Amino acid sequence: MPPKKKKDLLNRLRQAEPTVSFLLGVLVVLVVGFLGGRYLYRYYQRHPLGHIGPRGQQVTPTPKQRAEQQPEQNYYVVQPGDYLWKIAEKYYHSGYQWVTIAQANKLSNPNVLYRGQKLIIPQIKTKSTTTISQRPTIPSQQTQYTVQKGDSLSLIALRAYGDMFAWPRLWQANKASIKNPWLIYPGQVIKIPRP
Repeated sequence: MPPKKKKDLLNRLRQAEPTVSFLLGVLVVLVVGFLGGRYLYRYYQRHPLGHIGPRGQQVTPTPKQRAEQQPEQNYYVVQPGDYLWKIAEKYYHSGYQWVTIAQANKLSNPNVLYRGQKLIIPQIKTKSTTTISQRPTIPSQQTQYTVQKGDSLSLIALRAYGDMFAWPRLWQANKASIKNPWLIYPGQVIKIPRP
């Protein structure tokens, strides 16, 4: 190719560069718009609070369906000195439900609450109570107990004091014979301290 024709071709390409760039930009915008539109269409098809149905009509759930989707919730405003265990005891009569409150509020650190912070207190279904031990309670005048198969210090504390979290009291009174509070044996005799 002669140098003059080469130079003419390069000049034409330089002059056409803005047009080519514009056309490529339009093509990119069209492709991104098409893909974004498909994504949004699929998203709204699956969205539970209203979406475009199969024939293009708007589908909105009834108030009854919305109520079924969202559990009933109470709110609590944190006061000075509050912590999740205390709040759970107030609403659920069990401090162990603090986990439910922490999860419902997506708390990154459940140990940190701020005065005035609004917490969601979700409604939970009450669980049926299960009997931990079918064995009878230990009479209040009994000061010794012979361990039976399946016993633990917490179960014995539950039967003796009505509080399974009182097991450290039993362990303290029997430290000479019980080295590990998680390991007791059938036939072992333990003292039951009484007030």
